[in-house]
Amino acid sequence: MKAKAKEPHSEDPVQKSAEFEEASDASPIGLVQKVAGSRVTGALTTDGVEKVRLGTILRTPCGASSVYGIVSNMAARDLNSAEPQAGGFFDMDLIGESVLDASGSVSFQRGVSMHPKLNGSVFKASAEDLALIYAKPNVPSVSIGTLHFESRLPAYLITDDLLGKHCAIVGTTGSGKSSGLAVIVRSLIEHYPHAHVVILDPHDEYAAAFSDTCELITAEDLDLPYWLLNFEEMKDLMCSQDPVSRETEASILREAVEAAKREYLEGRRIGYPVKVDTPVPYWLSRVLRSIREAMGRLDRPGEALPYLRLKSRLEALQNDRRYAFMFSNVLVKDTMAEILSRFIRLPEEGKPISVLSMAGMPSEIVNLVVSVLGRLIFDFSVWRDQARELPILLVCEEAHRYIPRNPYTAYQPVKNIISRIAKEGRKYGFSLALISQRPSELDETVLSQCGTLLAMRLSNERDQELLARALPDNSPGLLASLPVLRTREAVVAGEGVSMPMRFKFKELLTANRPKGKTVSFAENWGEEFPVRDHVPETVDRWRRQVK
Repeated sequence: MKAKAKEPHSEDPVQKSAEFEEASDASPIGLVQKVAGSRVTGALTTDGVEKVRLGTILRTPCGASSVYGIVSNMAARDLNSAEPQAGGFFDMDLIGESVLDASGSVSFQRGVSMHPKLNGSVFKASAEDLALIYAKPNVPSVSIGTLHFESRLPAYLITDDLLGKHCAIVGTTGSGKSSGLAVIVRSLIEHYPHAHVVILDPHDEYAAAFSDTCELITAEDLDLPYWLLNFEEMKDLMCSQDPVSRETEASILREAVEAAKREYLEGRRIGYPVKVDTPVPYWLSRVLRSIREAMGRLDRPGEALPYLRLKSRLEALQNDRRYAFMFSNVLVKDTMAEILSRFIRLPEEGKPISVLSMAGMPSEIVNLVVSVLGRLIFDFSVWRDQARELPILLVCEEAHRYIPRNPYTAYQPVKNIISRIAKEGRKYGFSLALISQRPSELDETVLSQCGTLLAMRLSNERDQELLARALPDNSPGLLASLPVLRTREAVVAGEGVSMPMRFKFKELLTANRPKGKTVSFAENWGEEFPVRDHVPETVDRWRRQVK
């Protein structure tokens, strides 16, 4: 049989088909056997089996152009045979074709106008093919790494499509999400030094990565006064959790807050229309006075219980050190413009990034802070002069904490605002970047609003299934590689790239890497702990609520 394969009239279909194809430097690795919609099934030669892997890009000539696809499945000729089999089969998902314009230039475009023919030869894409497919876009873009199959070729993200239509980075712990985000943000600000980026940092990782370009805001110098809360946030913070008691107390609180806001504005002769959500200062002492006065007008002592609960809660918040950033200022001043300017970096003054470090904050306070800050920036984007465009990027690390899939575990105010930003933010130039190690725990509706998905190593089947549904492109071949991606490797698909691709992020300089690290048990357990009074000191900080 092998001798016959070399004869002019051989029955080897790959060899026979190759005689009628255009001349090529590379020999064919297979033959088209079946065409069904966007999927092509083919037979591999013995040589082709050695060259093709999952995710490999293949080319098949089709008239005056070539059609390209990504290998998504491979199989031996006879899976039941105990003997090694020559050749095999593959499936590839079509991604696009080469196009020859009137000037004779060749370019790549997504989608195919003509399907491959049966018995047509299939070739492994060359370096020139990959350069054509993954050429630098002719629109603003940034380089973030190199292609997996051709390390000489850079991987690009399209700036406006990446940010204008939201994005998400997902991957297991240790896969390199934080470093990947640092590469993307640093590449963006190198190209666009007047950017406006807000990073919500729950683990104190990013101050080190952007020390030269960021305004660091910590729990010690955070300033978000209570009068910036909207009524939904007030209810959650100040009222009882029991639904019946909550509504009664909320009605009392609404009336007291509106009266306090009117009094503040009247004293300054400012004619804003006052509602409970109008973001203007007011005195908390005036709210407490209103509650006491309303209590004094009651006919029966038993009716005073909701007033007493609300008054007690407000006084407790004033004395709670954890909420010092909200209730500590005795003097009430209208600092809303200064607070917003600091967070959105306007003017940026050489530091286009603000990093809010929330390490050590209790989860209920983190949720409140994220809710208030996200809503303030979103409302600012809505109400600013739309003739003066001011795009803002909000990065949410540990996004599954804010927008969980399970509605019963969600802090509703923060989930509401993040969901609203995902749905409406692009209309106002407000972009969202979600970072999570468990995409299956994210709200699927919000995740579906992300036009670009960067997936790093994922071994959990539920995470992979969710990602398959959320990916904007038909890229099962790339998805199949998720469990075996190396650190700093990722698969990206969607609006922010010309083509789905597997790539490796650039390696950051040591000074530009996020601070997160794993504590070494081997190193620390090898010698006695050096500080004798460490436990009493920790207990003291714990009680003082001071890190």
